[in-house]
Amino acid sequence: MASDISSAYGWQTVDPMPTKRVFSTPVEAGGLLYVLGGCDAKGLPLNDFQVYNPNASKKNRWKGLPNMPTKRAGTTAVAIGSKIIALGGVSSKQVPLDVVEIFDIEKNDM
Repeated sequence: MASDISSAYGWQTVDPMPTKRVFSTPVEAGGLLYVLGGCDAKGLPLNDFQVYNPNASKKNRWKGLPNMPTKRAGTTAVAIGSKIIALGGVSSKQVPLDVVEIFDIEKNDM
């Protein structure tokens, strides 16, 4: 992952994500970067949910959160207040999902 370092006007390489993935969905809330789902190296959707804190000690920037109930890739997500809402995406059978799930940041619960 790279981040924009405004004082240097350039890119810096930071800690890699704990899980390799494509087609994941990033959402910013409260200065933290949440990463939802995506596909693993075999192309299978993940229900993985992680958060990146750019202000944490280098060793602890990535943290795993409770898995989403539904494995999905290419989902749409939005942060509203203390909630992250994941909408749709595709399943492991590559069919569109109509599932909507909400994660409460304050309660650390989906």
